Amino acid sequence: MKQSHLLKISLICVIALFAVAGATQAATGAELVASMSKRLPAVMELKMSGQVGESNIGMLEVRGELSRVERRLVADENRDRVSFYKQIAQRVGAPLSQVQAERAEDIREKSPKGVWLQ
Repeated sequence: MKQSHLLKISLICVIALFAVAGATQAATGAELVASMSKRLPAVMELKMSGQVGESNIGMLEVRGELSRVERRLVADENRDRVSFYKQIAQRVGAPLSQVQAERAEDIREKSPKGVWLQ
């Protein structure tokens, strides 16, 4: 099996563990997922308008003019994504850059037509 495929399986398992585990780190992971889920409609709106896109490291990238509130939204989302990716990397013993690349690929595969992708 390719290492990339194994990492994807590991990432899915880690996300599932974050959702059901009671450990401190898992609770933090669950809180990050909850925060990102709350922001998702606003993030999608920015992505569909072309003001924000997705980078090749699983981060939002500003592509147009944003209000102060929108810039804060993007900053908060990217902060939570990095924290979440770091937790996954630590949990599966993979480099952060590999987790980010895998997540970016997952985002690319699931993004609707019209979203800017690096």
